[in-house]
Amino acid sequence: DLIVLGNHKRNFLAEVLGINTALRVQHRVDIPLLAISKPAARAYASLLFVSDLSEEAARAGQHALRLFPGTQLTILHATESLHTGTLYVGGASVEVRDEYRRRAQVEAMGRLQAFARDASLSGALRVELAPPTVVTQRIARNLGVDLVVLRPTRLWLTSGVAYYLAADPPCDLLLMP
Repeated sequence: DLIVLGNHKRNFLAEVLGINTALRVQHRVDIPLLAISKPAARAYASLLFVSDLSEEAARAGQHALRLFPGTQLTILHATESLHTGTLYVGGASVEVRDEYRRRAQVEAMGRLQAFARDASLSGALRVELAPPTVVTQRIARNLGVDLVVLRPTRLWLTSGVAYYLAADPPCDLLLMP
């Protein structure tokens, strides 16, 4: 099953206030919701799956690929590097900060690789050390993907990823339960 709705671009304040129909419906159902931003010119060829590396996210990614078989998958794990700001404020050298970020990147990629392997998800893997709200839209536009897949959770809704993407969608959105 799949619900398909139009997702007309509105302003960010309207989205934060919960006016977006796709997000309101997604909160009330237990099936995937496809929010269409513009008429399709062709079948979906590429998906950007934004993952928090949870078991629920693994199931969401698997379900998305069953809905859209044969698409090229990119899995994005955007996470903040916890101590970068502290190192900066503490006066750590550029070399120390760069080494910390390099290690954080390697560790995050290792977690993403384990997630993809355990979930039997194959595709391009991408780690960004930045808040998901900042990078998801940029990455989707840069890659030219047809569909962004995400599973909003309370944490993600608090961080605003789903609201941010719905307010200014880079492409169609698949919101997974």
